[in-house]
Amino acid sequence: MVRFGAIGDLVLLTPLFDLLHRRYGQPCRLLGSGGWMTPLLAGNPDIESIISVRSRRKPYLLEPTQWHAVAALRAHPPGPVYVCDEHALEKVRWLLARAGIKPAQCVYVTDLPRP
Repeated sequence: MVRFGAIGDLVLLTPLFDLLHRRYGQPCRLLGSGGWMTPLLAGNPDIESIISVRSRRKPYLLEPTQWHAVAALRAHPPGPVYVCDEHALEKVRWLLARAGIKPAQCVYVTDLPRP
């Protein structure tokens, strides 16, 4: 699960974490930005781990937390990746590609049919 956004957006995604946990039989790993993610989701049984990026806007070479995120994704390649961010898609695609995640593994919320 990838989400770079505000605290309210993340709270609204908690039912999705539960759904994905039940669907795949294991808790999600979450990639996002913001130091508030860990305290907010601590103890959530649907979240296995949180990979936090301090800034997605900084260039990759100047943001070590992006390097660590890519390394973490490479170390434990994910199955399906659900991208729930509408505003940073180019950066997310770039980071995922750098981590060796193929586009076919990704489901983008922007590609889902709207009711």
